[in-house]
This record gives sequence, structure tokens and C-alpha cells, in this order.
Amino acid sequence: RVMARGGGVRSRCATLVRRAPQPCVSARWSMKRDREYMANMGKVLDTLRYDYPRMLTHAPQMDIYTDDLVFHERLTADLHGKDAYRAFFWGLRFHCWVLLRDASMEIKSLFVDEDRCAIHVRWRLCGNVRLLNAKWVLDGLSVYRLNSQGLCYMHTLENTVPPSAWKSARPVFERIRAQSVRRRVGPVVNVVPVPISSQSVRR
Repeated sequence: RVMARGGGVRSRCATLVRRAPQPCVSARWSMKRDREYMANMGKVLDTLRYDYPRMLTHAPQMDIYTDDLVFHERLTADLHGKDAYRAFFWGLRFHCWVLLRDASMEIKSLFVDEDRCAIHVRWRLCGNVRLLNAKWVLDGLSVYRLNSQGLCYMHTLENTVPPSAWKSARPVFERIRAQSVRRRVGPVVNVVPVPISSQSVRR
């Protein structure tokens, strides 16, 4: 389309070419990031690296999470709030102490998705099943999503390998979730593994 104005000819297409291109959503989001966001994201990374190896003996540090934190995993309903999240990991520590011997948790890899403001953590939980003397290994992927301040507002358990190990753990996780719902508020208890003799187990 061509318009005559003031004796000259101007193309609408030429006018559009001179306009600054609109940034995409991810670029616009990147422009808004400030020092506070980057500092908090760095703290989240450091905290996750510190918490995962201690996850089966100590409570997670909660200052990197928002008050309306959501924990989502595909077996049970979502948990909401810091108290429920803290209680869930209390139940995880307790059940691992009861069911497993020499249990450990480690980070296999950690990746920051800057476009989606998320941190991907691949982890491994392993131990020997008590009384059966059988090794149990569970690999999983957790995604931590960050808000505009660089704090985690959602923890999603995306996947586990092998799936059969996750299915066998479903009753345990359902009990852990039920306990965490009842134990939303209460003291933080650190469960430290203590050797259990076979005689005490028979009793």
C-alpha cells in the first residue's frame, strides 16, 4: 500500500521496517532481571548443592522458597506451603531410616534453564533394604521454578528411573504425604540413622 503525502511517496512497509522489533517473552523477562534475582538464584544453587547430600539426615533450608511454595509429584496430590514441604521431607527421612540401611542422596547433574527461569536437578537415592540385604536405587529429576525475585515457588518431581522402582515406592510416598498433611506445623526433627539389630527388629 502506497500513500502520497506532501508530493512524496512513502511506503507503509518502509515505516514498519524502521520500528524497533518487539522482544520475545524470554528476552523481555531477561531485561527485568536485576542483581537481587541473580544473587538469590546463586543462593538457590548453592543451597541445593549443600542440601541434597544431607537430605536424609537434615531438614532442607527453607529461606530459598516462597511462603506459597507448591510441591508437585505425579503420584499424590500437591502440597502447599513451607510447613507441608518441611513435613514431607521429615517423613522421607523417617521412612528411609526405617526401610533402608546406608541410604544416601546425591546430585548427578544440575542445569539452569535461563529462558524458563528453572533449575533442573538429576539426583540418585540409594540404599540397602533392611532384612532383605538388597540394594535399591532410584534416579529422579526435580525442577525448581523461580519467581521474579529469584526464589523458588514450585518444586516439581518430573521423572524417575527406573519406573518400576518408583511404582514400588508409591505406598511409602502416599504415607509420607499423609503424614506431612497432619504434620504441617511442628518442630523440625533431624533423623540420624542408628544401627538396628536383628533381635530388636524381631521384637
